[in-house]
Amino acid sequence: MNSRFDKVAMAMAGGLSRRNALRWFTGILPGAFLGATVAESGTATALAADPKTVKQLCQKYCLSLMPHQRKECEDACEQCNGSITALCGTAGSLICCPSGTVCCYSVNSCGQTQSTCTDTSSDPRNCGACGNVCSGGNCVNGKCVSSCRAPMVVCSGVCTNTTSDVNNCGACGHACGAGQLCTNGVCACPAGSTICFSGGLNVCVNLASDPNNCGTCGHACVAGGTCVNGVCSGCPTGTVMCGNACVDLTNSSTNCGACGLVCPSGASCTNSTCVCPTGSTVCSSVCTNLSTDPNNCGACGRACPAGVTCSAGVCSSNCPAGTVVCSGACVNTATDSNNCGSCGHICPNTTPTCTAGVCA
Repeated sequence: MNSRFDKVAMAMAGGLSRRNALRWFTGILPGAFLGATVAESGTATALAADPKTVKQLCQKYCLSLMPHQRKECEDACEQCNGSITALCGTAGSLICCPSGTVCCYSVNSCGQTQSTCTDTSSDPRNCGACGNVCSGGNCVNGKCVSSCRAPMVVCSGVCTNTTSDVNNCGACGHACGAGQLCTNGVCACPAGSTICFSGGLNVCVNLASDPNNCGTCGHACVAGGTCVNGVCSGCPTGTVMCGNACVDLTNSSTNCGACGLVCPSGASCTNSTCVCPTGSTVCSSVCTNLSTDPNNCGACGRACPAGVTCSAGVCSSNCPAGTVVCSGACVNTATDSNNCGSCGHICPNTTPTCTAGVCA
């Protein structure tokens, strides 16, 4: 116990009041802590809210410590906003007690001084003030009580009705699930609700309207569906049920105009109709350009002989200026969405138009 912090702890454990112990500790320096008002109960209110003033006070308060201990003392003091009664520990291991607690000192069975941040409103060993021990073992709102008035019991230092408290239902610490009520010491859901295990928790749900628990726990309606009177039904306005999902038939490329109607490769669904990019036609469920496709030259199914290209819908052995041969067809890579910029580069549905060799 060679530090002045240990000395003040011993002084307090020996019976000195916190005010007198602190005065003895600081040498009764006038104004050494203008920012703290020390009460006999062990609490303090920092008046020096200005950071610069607090820093100066803390530097003065910690000045007598060894150099290697001052920085830690000043940091803890500043965290406490200059309130020395909130400092807890010994030089070299100081902390600032959390809000709502104060530092209380005691001497253990080995004669060693120890300090603890404690809530004097519920600690039976420091009830209402440091060192005030409750003989009955119960401290409620800073006062020693032998017991709580029936049907109340002490839970975490507070008189609690375990027949109705959702955080202490039936016994201290037994908390009810989300949305549950505590009735006669038993957790239960409100009328019209049922307990379902969801997300790792027991929660109260309405089986008549919960789309994730429709009719029974765990029975989920399809995405976008609703639960009415415990039965999954209807999709939102503008959608219909296809398989197990609600879809918009006006723009779904896999359900275009009707469930299961898939648009050809390269086509999009517009107003419930599969539409190929401008200049293309559907041939064998594929969007193709009849002007350049050697397998559908001028018409679906009209194939050009091997080695012959399709130009302007006519089979030809030569390609016109501005076009190149791609897969046996004369194509303009500047505008062809199936060969945009180069042979075989197909524009996606999101940018289906080929302009100057770039999908847009």
